[in-house]
Amino acid sequence: MSEQRRFNKTKALGLIVLIWAGVFLPALGVREFHGEEATRALPGIAMLEGASYLVPTMGGENYYRKPPVINWLVAGSMYLTGQRTELAARLPSAVAVLAFAITLVLKRSAWMDLRSRTLSAIVFMTMAIIIEKGRSIEIDASYACFTGIAIWWWLAQWSLGRRGWSLWALPAIFITVAMLEKGPLHLLPFYATVILVSGGSGQLRKLISFPHLAGICLLVGVFAGWAVLARAEATDEMSRTMASQFWIRFDPRRIEWAPWLIHIAKMPTVVLLPWLVCIPMWWSKQVHVNLGPERSKAFRSCRLAAVVSLLLLMAMPAFRTRYALPVFPLVAILIGWAASNYVNSESLDRLWRGGLCLGLLGATVSALVGLIWFSSGAAGFVAAGATVFALGSVASSRRRYQGTYRLGVITAVLAVVLVFQYAAFAAEPMKRFERLRPVGERVAEFIPPGKRLYVLRPRRHSFVYYLPRPNQFILPGDEIGEGVEYLILRQADLQTLRQGDLFDGRDPRVLYEFPETIKEHFVLVQLVGS
Repeated sequence: MSEQRRFNKTKALGLIVLIWAGVFLPALGVREFHGEEATRALPGIAMLEGASYLVPTMGGENYYRKPPVINWLVAGSMYLTGQRTELAARLPSAVAVLAFAITLVLKRSAWMDLRSRTLSAIVFMTMAIIIEKGRSIEIDASYACFTGIAIWWWLAQWSLGRRGWSLWALPAIFITVAMLEKGPLHLLPFYATVILVSGGSGQLRKLISFPHLAGICLLVGVFAGWAVLARAEATDEMSRTMASQFWIRFDPRRIEWAPWLIHIAKMPTVVLLPWLVCIPMWWSKQVHVNLGPERSKAFRSCRLAAVVSLLLLMAMPAFRTRYALPVFPLVAILIGWAASNYVNSESLDRLWRGGLCLGLLGATVSALVGLIWFSSGAAGFVAAGATVFALGSVASSRRRYQGTYRLGVITAVLAVVLVFQYAAFAAEPMKRFERLRPVGERVAEFIPPGKRLYVLRPRRHSFVYYLPRPNQFILPGDEIGEGVEYLILRQADLQTLRQGDLFDGRDPRVLYEFPETIKEHFVLVQLVGS
């Protein structure tokens, strides 16, 4: 039996799940929230506590900057796991990456065999930016994966000659879900692919069909329906804020040249690591000869769709690398597709294998340093052992690891090794640099069991996630009643309330001043006396 036959979907799925688990699960919930993570988690928690599922709320106030799908995912994950932890919040992003990878493997295509699709899935899961976003509860990972599922399903069905509902139904669902997650930017790579692939094969007119129009109606109808229902619970500010969030990215007056140029420079370098070496394969004559005329034409159309989408997105005055994430599933598909047809290149194999050996050798050194300085436990020895095993496997047999597929698998192994090392050696020591969790722990020291903590106008501050429960928010216009004893507020608000005698004669005694790492200088006070 040939090697190609021995490699079946079961083995491909097993490989994909192992790589995914090694990259996305170790120490997933160890680090505190950073960036916008709490902004995604807190509305989900509020939904579980009875807040609206249509209009996300944060700090007791409506949050209009993004639609609610990411908050639904967080709420669902916390409900299913029975936990309100960083791990439960981040699981949706990691699971979305796995869902797209599995879709690539299971959904058959006339243009890409199982090995090519598996390599594309490996490429996607081990891109630097996907590892970063897939290990956090940001919108971008799931947004990209929903778009990727829609693109791949359409490409696979089109390649098999399928038309009608089987071509459009599932992409319409995922495009609609993505629309309710972040807005319409994902339509650019999807429709660039659809138009260029169908136009390249001379079948552009077939896009005018009832199932396609029904899919567009689903997209518009669901989003409009949500907007109408949400608007009934919100104010005019909702429409203005969401429109501003979208159009501000295209306002040339708001361009900041230094950040814009830095993010542009990151696209062909850091973001595409470790697969940058494969991008030149897109223009290789050998690849197109091995593909054959029909598949080569389809590949060129997809390549043009990816390049055009990336260039248009990078031209946005407010461009950030995360805006390009919906294009990266297509980029991963193209890399796996090209690399699987780039054969008999000893120079590339030698260069790639040498880079892997150097990377694994460096990982071995870091593992030994980690064992000596940071960890002597079982996790440290497992990480070090995995590093040595991977290095030995690559170095022991030159023939065994020739070919882009095998080298791609070992590249993924290197990514798993590095994540293991992070989990074993760096995750716990990095807690010393946390700034949010220690604030919550310090506040908890002052709140007696059973007492409710009140927070005045917290807005979008992430430290709220780490505050002891039960807690309650006081909004502008609300009275600070007699039942309020422990209160967190800004120092400026404390002075204003004191001058206005709005504490009903009670004396606010400062118990704790938040560190300077928390913006706006918050304090915890106890209201005593009468």
